[in-house]
Amino acid sequence: MAFVVAVFATSQRRHVAEQTLQRAGHTYLVFGDAATAVAEVADGTADLLIVDGRVPGLSVAQVCEAMDAQPATADIPIVVCDPVVPGGRRVVSTQLTPAALETTVAAALAAGAGAVRDRVLLVEDDDAIAEPLIDGLARYGIRVDRVSTGAAALAAPPAALVLLDLGLPDMDGLQVCRELRSAHDVPVIMLTARGDETDRVVGLELGADDYLAKPFSVRELVARIRAVGRRTYAGRIA
Repeated sequence: MAFVVAVFATSQRRHVAEQTLQRAGHTYLVFGDAATAVAEVADGTADLLIVDGRVPGLSVAQVCEAMDAQPATADIPIVVCDPVVPGGRRVVSTQLTPAALETTVAAALAAGAGAVRDRVLLVEDDDAIAEPLIDGLARYGIRVDRVSTGAAALAAPPAALVLLDLGLPDMDGLQVCRELRSAHDVPVIMLTARGDETDRVVGLELGADDYLAKPFSVRELVARIRAVGRRTYAGRIA
């Protein structure tokens, strides 16, 4: 499941896209103009942009230029519903039929360089925080394995990314971060209720890639996960 932003010129073409995305289990937002859709993608949580080749205003080339101009959107794949539009590095063209669109969207998502496609490891001892967080990330297509102690985190198989709570019951999260980064080249996002600047600075100096203070929204966390994923895996994932 992914979060897809789309832009379509007519209600009939929009309806075909919405039914196809819903059947495939994707979360989606559909707009009537390209500029608004691009702005939504730039917000940081979209996995894919679908553009109707018949949308007035911005051309497909202008949409790609707008996406390329921002680091947060430069690697997000684009599906164009117009078979005469040539594809490119991350642009795929398709007919607007349910079967063709579903197949093309699946292929574009699978090839997306910015996706964190393996499991994320959540290190969090509080069930009241961990369980809704796992459910929330699942809605964005992010699969999570969870452990509740630092020792379990260090013993876990390597993950694509680690979400690390600093307030663990058996050892300090900063120590866990240090040992994780010394053992594996894995990106780490620290999650903590600590508001002290020293903790943030030390964590980042130990190799953490980002820092998010509780409370936070799932949407913001997803944006940070995907931003870290793009920076980390852009050169490694085909």
